[in-house]
Amino acid sequence: MRRLREGIFALTAEYIHYNRSNYIALEGIMAQSKRGSLIEAVTNSVVGYVLAVATQFAVFPTLGLRVGVVENLGLGLVFTAVSLIRGYALRRLFNRCRL
Repeated sequence: MRRLREGIFALTAEYIHYNRSNYIALEGIMAQSKRGSLIEAVTNSVVGYVLAVATQFAVFPTLGLRVGVVENLGLGLVFTAVSLIRGYALRRLFNRCRL
């Protein structure tokens, strides 16, 4: 019985070590590159810009705000630039922390 228990513990320890090693290896593979983070942040921001401008055109008049087309597009660009920087910085932070 003692031999069986030792064998089971040895197999369990080996299994845990094997899976931990594979998990660590997968973490390295799954980490996003800086270029990938930038592409994702830009894509997210472009989609966000289109949605933001469309929302501004729909919502501003209902709130009584009169904003011209050029001003509306410019305001969208400012918020998009802030969003792009925020998205990229957070992605890099999360990759560094491995969350």
